[in-house]
Amino acid sequence: MLSRHVSHRHQNASRRENQVRYARSGPRASQACQACASAKARCDNGVQCKRCTRRRITCIRQHPVLGSSIETDLPQDDRSQLPVYLSPAVSDSRNSPTRASFGEFPLIPGTQMAIASQTSASDPSDETSIPPTQWDFSTMHNLFDFGSDIDFLRNEPGDNLHASITHFLAKEPELMSSTTSIVSKLNGSASDIVFDAFQQSVGRWTPKRHHYRAVQEHHLSLGRMVPSKLDCLGACDLQVFTEVLPPSIRDQILSLIVRSCENDDFMNAISAFPTVEILDRLLKSFFTQHASLTDSWIHIPTFQIPNARLELLIACIAGAAVMSPSRPVQNFGLAIQEFLVFQLWSMSEKSNDLIRDLQFLQAVALHVEIALWSGVKRKMEWARSFLNILINSIRGGNHFRRTSYSNPFPDPDDESEVLEAKWKQWVQEESFKRLVYHAYVHCSQESIFTSGTTPISYSELSLPLPQARKLWFAKSSQEWKDIYLKLEGTSQSRPPCLPDLLADPRASKGLSPTYDIHLSQISVLYAVSSMIRRYRQDKSVFSAKGHSDTRVNVLSDEAQLQQILHILTEIKSNYETEEHPYSTELNLIHGLLTMHLFAPFDQMESAAGREGQIEAQRTYPILKQWTQTDHARQAVWHASQVVRAARMLPPDYLLRFYAVAAYHASLCLWIYGVFSPETTGFTSMDHNNVVVLDDEESIKSQRWINQNRGFPVISNGGDGLLNGDTVQIRSTQTLIHTLLQSVLSRFSEKSSLLVQNIIILMRAIGNICQNAEGEGDNGGG
Repeated sequence: MLSRHVSHRHQNASRRENQVRYARSGPRASQACQACASAKARCDNGVQCKRCTRRRITCIRQHPVLGSSIETDLPQDDRSQLPVYLSPAVSDSRNSPTRASFGEFPLIPGTQMAIASQTSASDPSDETSIPPTQWDFSTMHNLFDFGSDIDFLRNEPGDNLHASITHFLAKEPELMSSTTSIVSKLNGSASDIVFDAFQQSVGRWTPKRHHYRAVQEHHLSLGRMVPSKLDCLGACDLQVFTEVLPPSIRDQILSLIVRSCENDDFMNAISAFPTVEILDRLLKSFFTQHASLTDSWIHIPTFQIPNARLELLIACIAGAAVMSPSRPVQNFGLAIQEFLVFQLWSMSEKSNDLIRDLQFLQAVALHVEIALWSGVKRKMEWARSFLNILINSIRGGNHFRRTSYSNPFPDPDDESEVLEAKWKQWVQEESFKRLVYHAYVHCSQESIFTSGTTPISYSELSLPLPQARKLWFAKSSQEWKDIYLKLEGTSQSRPPCLPDLLADPRASKGLSPTYDIHLSQISVLYAVSSMIRRYRQDKSVFSAKGHSDTRVNVLSDEAQLQQILHILTEIKSNYETEEHPYSTELNLIHGLLTMHLFAPFDQMESAAGREGQIEAQRTYPILKQWTQTDHARQAVWHASQVVRAARMLPPDYLLRFYAVAAYHASLCLWIYGVFSPETTGFTSMDHNNVVVLDDEESIKSQRWINQNRGFPVISNGGDGLLNGDTVQIRSTQTLIHTLLQSVLSRFSEKSSLLVQNIIILMRAIGNICQNAEGEGDNGGG
């Protein structure tokens, strides 16, 4: 009897346990939540199933799970809309009466009462009893993790927190299904072509046995390929540089090449080496182009060929050749640059003090510039190595610091030898100063191009700002004195530096005319690019670890974002209110940086296929969610402004980095067109609903950015490519075709390898959706 009694109790206990388990688990596996059912995955039937918890999506069921007490406190119509894991958690012994919780998230005082008033009938008196000193901010994890398009830092009238959360979470299943359609849309046969195009243009270099200097030797035979006219050597202004290259310099260059050649048949190339007239024309073309640069850093008025280092002369000739519109001339420049590298290495090994010599460092800087923008991956990778040598040499010479500059200026009584000595000292210091700022701009552009980190920090640049271009191009000491006294007759006790302008961007408005205001503003913009890169890196790191949604990180990101936006806004207001002659160039850089501030560009390149198809698919949900935010529309607006500025710049300004900027802006527009949802707010696309993004800022554009109301388009550049005047952003293939024809076709070095690789890449990207969209040429608005 006793054994039957014990057995009976065990059976009852087992039956009760099964009933409790069934009550907690709700429907059977065949009645799984919507997310698991759509994915055909196994559901554990929990109140918030483990799969949905792990993927951080809404766990919604057609049959309510037993044990959810929040359903009894809500109206019947609201029960199917409220996500299950937002139900009030059951208090345990550790919870005090003053610490209510909302699901698994602790609540900020003040937020709890607003939510509780809509979801339960709990007594609000508990909330009012919490003193401010007892608020526990350290445990508020994931409080704001409801999507970047919901800004909890704004408390505007009429905001309904519960409705916003419910609306966002209700969109998650639709988000996942639309992402799946994008996967099938972008997995066409063009993906391999895009991957190869990325590897050819901005991909990593794979060293091979035949990648060495000697393979370039056959390009030295330029003399047989240059036509009788010298127009293919580039523009030349004989007023900029008047000296003539002597034949002895050609003999020295030729002797250096002969000693460095490795192939047995190098005599065939040497026999057709360019004549002294061609080298002289290339040298003049270099200085003509160099004088037009914003950051000109070689002092042309005092440059004398007999006193110049041979390495610097070779670098100048190579620099002009690679900018030529002729491919054979470009190849000659790249070939002679290979021998320049060998010479720089050899000379620095024999005499280490050369790393403090101005002209030697200028030759290294020219080599780095030629190699980075060559489009040859081996040269581009080696350029970054030489860049570190250049930066460390300048830094080791203490040229980043204010103490290395005495800032000489002419007095009204200075004459003859005294004035000449001051001018030469000023030229020496200003040359080093401008070399530093050129290196900083170059490092910033290289960082944007390669998605890397710049080796120079803006905080260490305490050297004075560069002085005015009129002073820099003065042809004599007397002209230098007259210009200086006309601009400002007295010196300043403490010349401003780059960190001063970064801390107070308005200070650039009050700069003395003796300073190069344009170069100073560009330097500040590129300093902001370092801040943007660090901001994006921080967000990427913490997002990957799942810690980006804590309250501390949310507030920190918002503060960092607002600081960067403040600096960008102040800089833009400075040059817009003064009718700046270089405002178009500044607008292009400003638009590019602001686009990068709001856009996850690394994920964009991955989605386009830079790292392959598998890695691309991992970014689709991130970009799909990003396109639904106002940050995405901000990025697209500024990308369109980059396109607008690139169309307005003269062809002579469209060089090197600006081709990269056009590619970045085009990719941002394409990504948004592929991943963005349908435009809301209007049912038909008429003239009143169209928002031309590459136009002046207007109420329409602001309404689209803030409310996503309207049809975003860009103009076709007036080239007559399309039947209409505009192209829809969502017509991705036509969009890329328009950008290629109206933007990149204008580049003065469009025959260069870098620009050609970018064009090939953009064409490959534009063809990804060709079969899926079936849009042909019907993308005009």
